[in-house]
Amino acid sequence: MHKRLTLALSAVLAVAAFPAATQQPADPIIRESATPNIKIRNEDGSVRGGLRCGVKDPSQAERDAVDRGLRQFRKETNFGALAASAVGPITIPVWFHIVTKSKNGVVTGNVTNAQIADQMQVLNDAYAGRGFSFTLGGTTRTSNSRWFDGCGRSGVESAMKSALAVDPAHNLNIYSCKPGDLLGFAYFPNSFAETDTRHGVVMLHSSFPGGSTANYNEGDTATHEVGHYLGLYHTFQGGCAAPGDSVADTPPEPALHSVARWVAIPAPAVASIRS
Repeated sequence: MHKRLTLALSAVLAVAAFPAATQQPADPIIRESATPNIKIRNEDGSVRGGLRCGVKDPSQAERDAVDRGLRQFRKETNFGALAASAVGPITIPVWFHIVTKSKNGVVTGNVTNAQIADQMQVLNDAYAGRGFSFTLGGTTRTSNSRWFDGCGRSGVESAMKSALAVDPAHNLNIYSCKPGDLLGFAYFPNSFAETDTRHGVVMLHSSFPGGSTANYNEGDTATHEVGHYLGLYHTFQGGCAAPGDSVADTPPEPALHSVARWVAIPAPAVASIRS
């Protein structure tokens, strides 16, 4: 049994077993930041400051709650037998929700079917041999200027997801729009009950493979945020102090080095999020 598949099964099944015990009390997303760490190119060619990822690092108390829940889950279920009987990776259907806006006949935010196919390839390449694979569940396309420009704001995000989400307990929903000054964000699986429509990934439309955001248009934003969706912390979680990101084969890293390595390099090399 591949150890990473065992961990994958543990994470996925445990969330369903004790969602309420580990829910996060405050908004776990950085909606605005006074300290941007990247430059994002806009549709008109101008450049603005932004953040690679809007996910806040969980506190030690939140991590302890997750660990307690996992231990209790393993204790109360025959997890060992379940993991031993698993064959192959867990396959996750992915629904893409492409939100655009139109002004004076000009459509902003369109993502082609070819880009979606390329994004699926990036995801599957990145997670190959790590316990998960991805299949295209479907694509929706919606023209809504408020959702497109406001999907980084909590209220607009919730309304958009409530309207578009497809069975979040059994599908990964990825929303393409313009999430403020972020490349993307997601929620950890213990943030809400598994049926909550807030689950999923929100990502900048131009960060798909072949998009217009230079240096961040190879599909790795989705790879990064799906890691959070599956329960992975940033590799620099806790800095160089134990237990770090709680993944044994990811070396301890200070924040500035690891955030660049995790997000900016091509998917085949993203070893730190495929653990």
